[in-house]
Amino acid sequence: MARKFGKGCLLAAVAFGAAALLSAIIGTVAGLWFAFGAVGGESVDPSEKARILAEGISEAMNGTAFAFVALLPVAIVVVVGWWRKRRAARTVSQPPASPEPHEAPVISEEVSRRYQTHGFDALAEAERVWIAVEELQMDVNNGGFDQYFFNSSGDTAWFAPAALRTIGADQTATIVERANAMFGPDGPPRDRDRRQEALERLRGGNDDAVPFGSLDDEFFGYPHDLDELLRMYLRREGLLK
Repeated sequence: MARKFGKGCLLAAVAFGAAALLSAIIGTVAGLWFAFGAVGGESVDPSEKARILAEGISEAMNGTAFAFVALLPVAIVVVVGWWRKRRAARTVSQPPASPEPHEAPVISEEVSRRYQTHGFDALAEAERVWIAVEELQMDVNNGGFDQYFFNSSGDTAWFAPAALRTIGADQTATIVERANAMFGPDGPPRDRDRRQEALERLRGGNDDAVPFGSLDDEFFGYPHDLDELLRMYLRREGLLK
């Protein structure tokens, strides 16, 4: 309801500004026409021409001043509306703090080096689960799914639902699957450049668009303690003491 009311106020302000501007233009033109018509007219007493000219120019100036005064609140409304829209988009993309934060498990810096050097497919299954879940949490918790897919972390988005189900986070896996499905039946491209192009199409050319807003909210509800589930899984696999 508040959103519709704000949009209606903005449209009303723009309509008022347009009407005020039109009336001011008409007043300005009429004042100048009256003034110069009087100066050039032969039927006007020469002693009155200076007064009539001054009155006409004054009327024209008043019309111009009215236009500025009338358009000032319209400009303020438009700027405030734009600012509120930007703030709302930023607010949606910022998740709340986890109610029970945990220290993320780190199994080995050597695994991270192999990932950077040889790629995701060169890792063992448990190592891939760790990378996929950690990168998902890191970016979605920082800036929502939009940031996740935009950054290199999104390279493992195709594997993230399987990784989440492996550690027992089925509900979170479903949320990620729904986010992936927004890119189409093939999901988000593994290539970052192609994925960013697809993400831009999802935004519809609007940088303020938040296509994953509802899914962000569901993820920020923390249906699972991913850190603890991941820690338990890595212990079972012998990768974490």
